[in-house]
Amino acid sequence: MNKYLFLVFLLIPFSAMAQTEAVDSFLIQWRAERKMKDSIKHVTDSIKQVAAKARHDELVRFTRERRIADSVAALQEQAAAELARKNEAKQAAVKRARRKKVASAGQGISLLKYTSRDDGNGDCFVFAKVANRSGKMAQYVALTVVYYNQLGDIVGTGLGNAVNIPANGERTITCSARKIFGAKRLEVEVSNAVYK
Repeated sequence: MNKYLFLVFLLIPFSAMAQTEAVDSFLIQWRAERKMKDSIKHVTDSIKQVAAKARHDELVRFTRERRIADSVAALQEQAAAELARKNEAKQAAVKRARRKKVASAGQGISLLKYTSRDDGNGDCFVFAKVANRSGKMAQYVALTVVYYNQLGDIVGTGLGNAVNIPANGERTITCSARKIFGAKRLEVEVSNAVYK
C-alpha cells in the first residue's frame, strides 16, 4: 500500500504539471487567436477608413466640379443676356436715329396707308399713300421700306420716290425691292423730302 501511495504522490505533481502545460498551451493559443482577430479588425477598420476617405474625396471632387460647371453655365447665361441687352440697345438706338432722321427729313409728309405685294420670285412692291401737310410744294419725296425676318433682322430694303406733290395734296408712291426672302414684316418711312 505504501508503494501505491508513493506512486500517487509521484503522479500528482506530474498530473498538475500536465494540467499547467495544458492551460498554458490553451492560453497561448487563445492569445494568438485574439491577437489575430485584433489584427484582422484593425486591418478591416483601416480599409473602412480608407474607403470612407476615398468616398469623401470623390464627393468633394464631384461637388467642386459641379460648382465649377454651375459657375461656367451662370457666366455663359450672364454673357448671353448681356450680349442680348447690348444688341437690343443697339437696335433701339438705330431705330431712334432712323426715326429722328425721318422726322427731320420728312417734316410735313405723312404716311396715310400702304399695301404690299410679293410676286413670289423675291420681288416685293409696296404701294404707300402719302400726304403733303407742309403747306409748300414737295419737289421730291423718297420712301424707304425695310423688311424684317421673324427674329427682327433686316433681310432687305426697298425704295420709292415721287416728285411735285402739291401742298395739302396726296399721292401713292410705289416702292420696289428685289430678292427679299423670309420677310415677316415691313416698315415704311419717309427718308427724304425737298420742298419748293
